[in-house]
Amino acid sequence: MSTSQPVLASDRSGGVELQGHEIQIGGDVVGRDKIVSYTVYGATLQEAPREPLIKRRAAQPQPPRAPLDFFDRTGELAQVEQLIKQGKPVAICGSDGAGKSALLRQAANGSTAHTLPDGVILLEGLDEYGHTLLPGDVIQRWFDAFYLSEPPLKVTSASAQPYLSQLRPLLLLDHVTLDADQLRPLLDLFPNSPALIARPSALPGLARPIKLGPLPRPDAIDLFAATSGLLITAAQRSSVDAICALLNDVPLAIVRAADVIREMNLPLDQAQARLTNAPPLAGDSITLGLSRVMALIQSVLTSLEKQILEVAANLPGISIDPKQIAALIGGAQAVAVEAAIDHLKALGLLHANSPRVRLDAGLRELWRGADGANTIKDRLLAQLLRDLRTGRFNDDTYCAEELGHVLGAIEYAMQAQRWNEAITLSRAIDRYLTLHGLWDAWRQIADRVLQSARAVGDRSAEAWALHQLGTRAIESNKAQAIDLLKQALSVRTQIGDKAGAEITQHNLDILTPPPPIPPKNGEGTIGPTGMSGAAKFMIGAVLVGLVAVVAIVIAQLAPPSAVPTATLVVIAPDTPTRAPGNTPTSRPPSHTPTRTPTGTLPPTATFTPTPTPTETPTPQPMGLIPYLEQVGNAYEIFVSSEDGSQRQALTQRSETGNFDPVLSPDGKSVAFWAFGSFATVRVPPRELYVVNLEERQPRLLLSGQPYDPRIVWSPKSDLVAVTLVTPSELGSQVDIYLAPVTGRNPRPLTSPNLDDYPIHTDPSFSPDGSQIAYVPRATANSGGAGINVVNVDGSNWQPLSLQADNAFLEVRSLAWSPVENQIAFIGRNLADPSSSSVAAPPAGLYLVNGDGSDLTPWIKASLGSAGPLVWSPDGRQVAFTANNALWLLAKESAEPRLLVRGLSVEPNGCTFVPWFMWLSDGRQLAYNTDRNGPIEIHAITIDGRNDRVLKTAPPTYLILPRGC
Repeated sequence: MSTSQPVLASDRSGGVELQGHEIQIGGDVVGRDKIVSYTVYGATLQEAPREPLIKRRAAQPQPPRAPLDFFDRTGELAQVEQLIKQGKPVAICGSDGAGKSALLRQAANGSTAHTLPDGVILLEGLDEYGHTLLPGDVIQRWFDAFYLSEPPLKVTSASAQPYLSQLRPLLLLDHVTLDADQLRPLLDLFPNSPALIARPSALPGLARPIKLGPLPRPDAIDLFAATSGLLITAAQRSSVDAICALLNDVPLAIVRAADVIREMNLPLDQAQARLTNAPPLAGDSITLGLSRVMALIQSVLTSLEKQILEVAANLPGISIDPKQIAALIGGAQAVAVEAAIDHLKALGLLHANSPRVRLDAGLRELWRGADGANTIKDRLLAQLLRDLRTGRFNDDTYCAEELGHVLGAIEYAMQAQRWNEAITLSRAIDRYLTLHGLWDAWRQIADRVLQSARAVGDRSAEAWALHQLGTRAIESNKAQAIDLLKQALSVRTQIGDKAGAEITQHNLDILTPPPPIPPKNGEGTIGPTGMSGAAKFMIGAVLVGLVAVVAIVIAQLAPPSAVPTATLVVIAPDTPTRAPGNTPTSRPPSHTPTRTPTGTLPPTATFTPTPTPTETPTPQPMGLIPYLEQVGNAYEIFVSSEDGSQRQALTQRSETGNFDPVLSPDGKSVAFWAFGSFATVRVPPRELYVVNLEERQPRLLLSGQPYDPRIVWSPKSDLVAVTLVTPSELGSQVDIYLAPVTGRNPRPLTSPNLDDYPIHTDPSFSPDGSQIAYVPRATANSGGAGINVVNVDGSNWQPLSLQADNAFLEVRSLAWSPVENQIAFIGRNLADPSSSSVAAPPAGLYLVNGDGSDLTPWIKASLGSAGPLVWSPDGRQVAFTANNALWLLAKESAEPRLLVRGLSVEPNGCTFVPWFMWLSDGRQLAYNTDRNGPIEIHAITIDGRNDRVLKTAPPTYLILPRGC
């Protein structure tokens, strides 16, 4: 076993994105560290050329999102926080639905948890039983959450301990069903760290138990009122009291019932009657409460919605990609399934998981149907095999997200004795498990392949499984490793698998190398006694050449791999941190690899983005927030997930600054502007770029001076619209330009020849992307002279008539609904008696159809300095800034609702620009503010509750301070 610990990764390794197909074992039972590579014939071993370089991640793990509504549990929460201060493990116990996960997440976001220096790390089980994360897999995920290694490092308990023991995070384990004997050595890796473990039963002798049961009735009523959004009158209180009693005051049952009543506008007396008539179900008080709310839920759902929940309940993984649900429901149309999923989200029955969805653990068992369960799992198995044929198992992100489903499908195939399918899926996921250090799961699937192969007499698969099990055993048992590899070699030799036998023999040679020839008379170890040094050198050279020839022949004989080789990609963070105190650092690494970027730079002399470091996998469509951070002397583009975690840089070491990043509707790209150095920020031209989140190579779309830096995406994410100042003999002219994201030639859409106005602003696409509405202006300081609509090819231009109360409306900003042919705009009636030569009249909000018909006042003229309008994804409401506040206006409402007051400390200042965006679920917004000092990004739900900080980064700017 290696006696020294891996050394700290040096600064030179920072920013190197590794590409390969290997993982290094951090200390094994053989005597030296080993590199494990992946091939179709099985994992191969090499002696590690050097100790791995290890570097602490710059960003620490963040807590999961706090529950939306959290009531009572004050005593339990106080106990938890006190035990966190003492660094004790806590077992939060109770049946599913009692609120274990809610208490765990609430405590993780509390003031006590924030005092811990190394963040909060959550691990959840990946299959329906929580068995996917076995002890070794938990250790690996903990290590990878805090450290980067080069090459990727497979840690053991012994090799991870010097690193993890130096940390003091809050450990969260939710639905990871390890017993006390398995958990004890894991918690010992963090001797000074508290842990919260949500599980059905206590852990005597290991963790302090906190038992959860039903809520006290007053708190149950308050929870119902907050979730339903109802103002409970004295007359209604008795009905709400009765509903809570029927639900046995179970938190999950109360929340789900309140969601149904709110979204379905269900009268309280009807809800009470349906709960009363629910068929009784045997069980404890929590089970009974959940069964009654199930009956209420079923009474309001469509047949398709019930099928979707049945799919979610019967799949083995915790979450599911919404796009796959239609394939698992016979005869369902994708569009109908998407609409049904949206409704189930609104009802709180499916939770968005960016972009996947999940069902409450407390409801999963109740939704499972014995009759349809196997049908759903059969379809899942068929879908995974189709994904294998199309190469999706080569994508690490896909494997990570579908791991619970894959492992559960393998177990189902084994139970159904579908041996060949179990073998195929196991070998498909083998690469991911091997190279990501999930070796407990790796051993499990190799065991499954061995069992299946022997059941069907597949000697090739049997030899493969023996080879994998033998290679894996080098971590813990050398004798067992050699024995299993010898069995694999014997089978491969018998069936004539020469290429496979060569790889197995290679691994045996690494484990049992031939003894060296002892030197004689001071000579070298090659050749007979008395041979000259030169002659021995020649013999050695010949031997080396023969080894090389054999290696080439083996490579030529080996057929192409069925699964392309891949690697666990690790990227060094921006700022190195110190190694654990007991890690020797005096001996420098023998080699520090670097890499020259190979991507193509965009066509500009001043903007030099490079492939950038990331701390997370490639982002998935939607569920992202783009923003700016100041790095050195430039603003860089970043994205993060909607909970503020998984930060990823899209540009790095730019020679220019960047600003105003905007995510595309399909969530796959970000468009942004770039400009010169800080000394020349006012000098044109600006440059418009788009960067694909998978490729991370910015593409130049156009150059020019933007009149307004806002970037507007088309609904299909194939075009961006911007406003540019165009040189003109008659003075300043502003036109709208359309730029294809493919980089083809941009073109102007507007001109004075089109409408006799020199300035054209506020472009907004129609729902199908075929038209653009915009505001024509006579001067830069004047209000808009109405609204014009034109096809994106420049044809069919038409002005919309905007007269109200015999007066013309001056337009300030507009937004076309994403789902309807309606345009919302902020307008001022210049004939308003409140108008004067000093102050402009207040503005109101209006609706007009895309053809100019049905001009309708939406809200009365009451707005001062109103900013841009942004529709929600479902087109039911708009958000806008006005009077230094963020407002929300529902389609059916006549009054806007104040969400956030006081966005900026200095509303008319020069260094902060208010900004906001809708999040992907359509029920939350992200916005920025400097009201607390440093500029922060917040998220807030549309009911005005749960305002929370996602990013705080002084002195970093999270949106461009454009200056005066």
